[in-house]
Amino acid sequence: MHQYRKLYHRLTPLSAVVETVEEKVSLKPKGTELIEISRAVNRVLAEDVRAAVNIPPFNRSMVDGYAVISDDLSEAYENNPVKLRVVGRIFAGERPKIEFKHGECVEVATGALIPYPADAVVPVEFTRKIGDDEILVYNRVGHGENVDYVGSDAVVGEVIVHKGTVLTPELIGSIASIGIRKVRVYSQVSACIYSIGNELVEPGERIIEGQIYDSNAYMVAAHLQASGVSADIRGIIADDFREIKEKIDEALQKYDVVITIGGTSAGLEDITYKVASTYNPGIIVHGVKIKPGRPTFIAANKDKLIVGLPGFPFSCLVASELILIPIISKITGVKGADRRVVEAFLLAPVRGKPGLTRIIPVLVRRRSDTYFAYPFMLRSSSAIKLTSFNGFLTIPEGIEGLSKDAKVKVILRRGYREEDIVFVGSHCPLAEELLLKLRGKYNVKYLFVGSTGGLRVLKTGISDIAGSHLLDPETGQYNIPFIHRHGLKNVVVVRGYYREQGFIARKDALKKVDSILDIIKNNYRFINRNKGSGTRVLVDLMIKNEAEELGISFREIRNRIRGYWFEARNHYSVASLIKAGRADIGVAIKYVAVLYGLDFKPISREIYD
Repeated sequence: MHQYRKLYHRLTPLSAVVETVEEKVSLKPKGTELIEISRAVNRVLAEDVRAAVNIPPFNRSMVDGYAVISDDLSEAYENNPVKLRVVGRIFAGERPKIEFKHGECVEVATGALIPYPADAVVPVEFTRKIGDDEILVYNRVGHGENVDYVGSDAVVGEVIVHKGTVLTPELIGSIASIGIRKVRVYSQVSACIYSIGNELVEPGERIIEGQIYDSNAYMVAAHLQASGVSADIRGIIADDFREIKEKIDEALQKYDVVITIGGTSAGLEDITYKVASTYNPGIIVHGVKIKPGRPTFIAANKDKLIVGLPGFPFSCLVASELILIPIISKITGVKGADRRVVEAFLLAPVRGKPGLTRIIPVLVRRRSDTYFAYPFMLRSSSAIKLTSFNGFLTIPEGIEGLSKDAKVKVILRRGYREEDIVFVGSHCPLAEELLLKLRGKYNVKYLFVGSTGGLRVLKTGISDIAGSHLLDPETGQYNIPFIHRHGLKNVVVVRGYYREQGFIARKDALKKVDSILDIIKNNYRFINRNKGSGTRVLVDLMIKNEAEELGISFREIRNRIRGYWFEARNHYSVASLIKAGRADIGVAIKYVAVLYGLDFKPISREIYD
């Protein structure tokens, strides 16, 4: 196997990436074609689509009812109905030549043409028939009420869809509504994606310790398809120079853009950039001045692009959204591909990164007309948490950091939606089940960051609900004392439910354990919970109490526990790692012990609010 080590050349600023690439390779669309709208979803319009007819092309009724002259009903009330004579009936699609005068009306169906000189439609539910050709009307209608006027949706010559727009199902419906069956679109850009790494396994296959599923390829392909690109996932390549070169050579014969994921940093086994260097003009950008996403490279072979994205999921996402898609949008012809940027007040301080533009994921909420942004510190390797934020905060190089309440610019992510409810707090399977039920009616976002973290976020106002099970050793109370300590005001505490916390372990291991000291005596491998969680508070309280009984320090006992610093983010993770043999014992709720077939020994009966 070839082994290379090459550090980054001069890093390119994020703002200069597209311009730098354009100096070497044309990023203009390749051509256009005329296609049926039935095949046009996710394609990019190459010319404006204008209305050739007025929409609607005639005045039409928006309800089933009676076309009337509104002045005739100025005195109509429930206790003072107005009588009108019915002189005809019109259904949708008919063109009868009916006219009427004051004191008369015409029955119309929804979508039917409104006859002259009607200026309103009274819904059928506000009328009553008397005889064959008369009705009583019990409600007034105003001028234009329930009438869809000619050209109110679009007028002849109006641009319905603009050039450079990615066609959605809704836009295709709009185009069909003006009678257009074919549209001119840009030639579709084709791209393929290879994931590189000996540790990668395709989703659906079985993995062993040390392996991970390839999630990046599917995420990147979805981004490309949403941008009008025909994207193929070509599979996984090992860290081998010859194999990578053969695959890229083959792909360059068929695709406009070749994307590799992984193998882009300066590690010994990361050799993808070396392969890209063999082409002409070769490497154009080798490293971007951002964190995460710095290892991104862009190369070319004649007019074909080769883009190397980092392998860690969050780094890959940042590089995809902020580097790959802007470049691809140039080739596809998408206009206005720049993300929506809003000004927001920062709800917690953040640090910059010397010499780099730091990209920080933030949760954006709008209160009245003001946006607020709460930063989340995601690891570059995180794959599951990529939906926990809806915006990017950029801290330019040269800025040490930003303080709380600073006014910042936030790039909203594609598909940004306002959340109805945001829950941030301690993980609990029952709380999660309740939140899932709410999702049937509301747009709900929930993040499990621990009880303490939940209270801190609630104080900022970015979240609506926090889940907590913090025990105060001084009062013996759960949660209430911590609300006061965190300075929370105008909050309502909903008393939740009891649940059992205890030691969990594989069969028979708990026979020798009644305390933290027993874990040390038996040399068991302990798995702890994350700092800030209620379970971590409980573990630390047990250590503190046992240390006081023995007259020794908290630190002394803590340092004797094998695995005190080995943390899991939730109860499921504790049980899963014990089940897999990665640890011997931990503290978690009884529910997960039963779920994973582990033994359970109770420590406390706690309250989750």
